[in-house]
Amino acid sequence: WYSAWVDDVRTYQKVNFETTSYKITALPGQKTIFYLTITNPYPYRISFSDKGYPHPVVLEACFFKGDVVVNTQEADHTFNQINLKPGETAHYTFTVIAPFEKGNFDLLFSLRTGPFPGSKNSRIINFTVK
Repeated sequence: WYSAWVDDVRTYQKVNFETTSYKITALPGQKTIFYLTITNPYPYRISFSDKGYPHPVVLEACFFKGDVVVNTQEADHTFNQINLKPGETAHYTFTVIAPFEKGNFDLLFSLRTGPFPGSKNSRIINFTVK
């Protein structure tokens, strides 16, 4: 067993991302725009800003084949400007590039703060590359 001390932990496991479509077909390398609705389920204000925190928060689009992550893509810095009051929603546009490998993938959106792996913050999106 190994352990380490982590200061200023913040996680966003309950934050939910919704999109208008859960079934996508694209060409290899094609850009797909997702219009995400982000909801704060917590009884307190949350911020995705990294100011004053030693561990950054990252929004990622994660492509899976089975249980294996085959591709991740990070949101741009504008995501870190989002602040939400309890129960409030915000909108964020995320451009995702389809994998270059053809096939069927599961795509989900995940929030990750170091040093932890990300959480599942959206429904699974069926993403087919033809």
